[in-house]
Amino acid sequence: MIDYETFMQIKTCHEHKGLTCPQIARELGIDERTVRKLLNQKRYCPRKAFRQSSKLDPFKDHIIRLLETHSYSATQIFQRLREENYDGGYTIVKEYVRKIRPRRVDPVARAIEDAFVLQAFSCEYIANLLEQRARKLPEPGALILTRRQDLLELEIAQPDMEVYSKALKNHEGDTP
Repeated sequence: MIDYETFMQIKTCHEHKGLTCPQIARELGIDERTVRKLLNQKRYCPRKAFRQSSKLDPFKDHIIRLLETHSYSATQIFQRLREENYDGGYTIVKEYVRKIRPRRVDPVARAIEDAFVLQAFSCEYIANLLEQRARKLPEPGALILTRRQDLLELEIAQPDMEVYSKALKNHEGDTP
């Protein structure tokens, strides 16, 4: 597929450098017939993409309804489609389900994001987030000598609230 930049290179080579179609084709590494065809065009017209229908198209609405009622796996959906005479492959079903299924968000990441958006932080809130993150650590390997119990018993010092109040006063003073 020829892009706009290549189209302009062909036009420039022909009009300003005076090159012939075979010379332009050799220089740009394009077929001579393509160069000739593009030189006959007055302006750049990108080729329209042709969308080919798939075997899954008639079943897409049904897949959406299945996912709205229950969080089926792609394999389960594929099996149900087979019962309804779907003769396509599993991979296209899996890719379509992955595309339309809402992404699962880590609850801790979501809570942190919400806290930033709402600008709502408290010592207990941050401690809870840190504790949830600590629990999600992978099992220690052979070379890691830290006990898991030690990680959960971490003591978090109380923050100096004066720092937060000073920052808040400075922030409130900046706003008109």
